[in-house]
Amino acid sequence: MLKLLAFTIGDPFDKKSFSGSNFQLFSTMNKQDILADVFNTDLEGIEKILCALPFFSFNKKKWRQQYNLSRSAFDRRSRKAEGLIKSYHGDFNSLFQIGATFSLPAYSDKPCFCFCDGNIYASYHGGKYSHASLLSGRRYAEVFENEKSVYDNCHIIFTFGEWLVESFVKGFGVPEEKVVPVGAGINLENLPDIKEREYDMRTILFIGKEFERKGGETVVEAFRTVRKEVKDARLLLVGADIDIDEEGIEVVGFVNPNSPEGIKKLADFYMAASVFVLPSFYEPFGIVFLEAMHFMLPCIGSTRCAMPEIIDDGQTGFVVEAGDPKALAERIITILKDESLVRDFGMAGQEKLRSKYTWHNVVEKIKARAGALVSNGR
Repeated sequence: MLKLLAFTIGDPFDKKSFSGSNFQLFSTMNKQDILADVFNTDLEGIEKILCALPFFSFNKKKWRQQYNLSRSAFDRRSRKAEGLIKSYHGDFNSLFQIGATFSLPAYSDKPCFCFCDGNIYASYHGGKYSHASLLSGRRYAEVFENEKSVYDNCHIIFTFGEWLVESFVKGFGVPEEKVVPVGAGINLENLPDIKEREYDMRTILFIGKEFERKGGETVVEAFRTVRKEVKDARLLLVGADIDIDEEGIEVVGFVNPNSPEGIKKLADFYMAASVFVLPSFYEPFGIVFLEAMHFMLPCIGSTRCAMPEIIDDGQTGFVVEAGDPKALAERIITILKDESLVRDFGMAGQEKLRSKYTWHNVVEKIKARAGALVSNGR
């Protein structure tokens, strides 16, 4: 029977950690009785301060990234993980880690597995809006070597999206059979069960903190065209703190997805909308699309990253080229002018969500592949 000793960055059962995916994944593993234990490998206290100081920047985002991806932090986390394994006295037969910002020791009798929503190769080649765009060539090479050591040590790399497989194979030279897409699920809890709903046929919903990366400016420009065709159209911009004062546009700002009040607000926004749009320039996966599908909303994303595999173009929504407001406006207008299309897309999206994108399904896939490897003695 599979028994994983798992490691991650941050409190594994904190709903804010890994955008809530840590909590959902490990809680589901617990329910299926395949988790021996899980540990936080992040640095703490004075050790973390001393490790982060050399990378100080007034740009907090850059400082956090430079520290998190540094060789020194990688090595310290790896040593911490090794120490935790040596001091662990429970039964386990395999190792499991989230991401590649630390490495686990190799054991001849215990295979190692990794679960990733992205990697540095995919991010570095993802354009100026990807997180790795801030790295110099030298820093990228350093991070690349860190990650490669993790992937070389892993027997199976589980990924959120199918699109990521190529980057592991092409970028890191990982054999394709070692990379297994398993998907993801919704991280919001206690959502209402939606079996049927009404649509106002005028409200467009965008949710995203990183406004530029997620195509917010494209959405606003497209909306100006939409208003010429759908006179009473309205646009809800949720998540980003931006200054826009235009007729029909409502800027909501950040909503906490980890509080009951925040979840209630987000549910109200989804129920108020008739279409969800997020034409990102770079989006490693896009769990927010799954939330929209839960609420039976047609989705419009871009043709990049995992979005074309989440959204079935012409069946659950549309995909358009990133940065193309004209194409986006045309698709939004098509949806808002056809209520039967909205209902068909919404129902198909929810059906796809329930059959494919749940944390239960994710863990079942991990259990099947990892369990087979353990049972066969690697």
